[in-house]
Formats: sequence, structure tokens, C-alpha cells
Amino acid sequence: MKTIKLTIIALIAVFSLAGCKKDKEKTTAEKIQAKWSLVSQSLIVTPTATGSNTISSTMPGKAGEYIEFLSNGKVNIQQNGEALETTTYTIDSDAQITIDGEAFQIKTLTDNSLVLYSNDTSNSNETIQTTITLSR
Repeated sequence: MKTIKLTIIALIAVFSLAGCKKDKEKTTAEKIQAKWSLVSQSLIVTPTATGSNTISSTMPGKAGEYIEFLSNGKVNIQQNGEALETTTYTIDSDAQITIDGEAFQIKTLTDNSLVLYSNDTSNSNETIQTTITLSR
């Protein structure tokens, strides 16, 4: 009798574990593909010349400003009341995205928050650090 009870308990345990499916983790592409509201954009411009001052600016996002990443590799950007700009993007890795040829580090990516960072040193006169904060 005791053996039958143990067998039944073991079968119940096996079937309940087999019935539990783990939710599949979303890929970086699946997480990014959405319409994101612009929260803020920060710029830090550091001249390479000695004695020059660093310039820092943070601009809050305005109502209606957004970046929308589409599944076809296109991105729509609405900012500063200008005409909608459509360009391309590629996800280079889980930690990097390239938008219109400019590489950004993905600092934060959750269901509700995306923070992108770029450190542009292509100009020999200055370094430009850009941080774009977005939310859904």
C-alpha cells in the first residue's frame, strides 16, 4: 500500500514538473521593436584642446516625440516638431545597436525602459557623448 502511494506521488510530481513551461526570454530585437517615447537626451561635448571647457546639456523629451523601431530594420524618429524621419537600424549584439550608421551601446533594455549611449570620437577637435533615455 505504501509503495502504491509513493508511486502515485512520484507520478504526480513528474507530471506537474513536465507541465510547467518556462516562458521564452524575448530577444533584444523583440524587446526593442516598439514605439518608445523620448524621456531625455543628454549631450556632453569635450573639446580636445587644452584649456577648453566641456559643455553639458540635457533636453527633456516633449509630448509626441518618439523613436519607433520596426521589424523590417527601419526606425521612425519624431523629434523637435520636425517632419518624421525614417532611417535604418541594425542590432549588432545584445549590447549594441547602430542607428543611421551611428553605434550606440544598449545601457538598459527592459519592457518599459531603453537607454542608449554613444561616445563619438570621430572629430579630432572634440568628443561627443550622447545618452538617449526612452520609455514605453
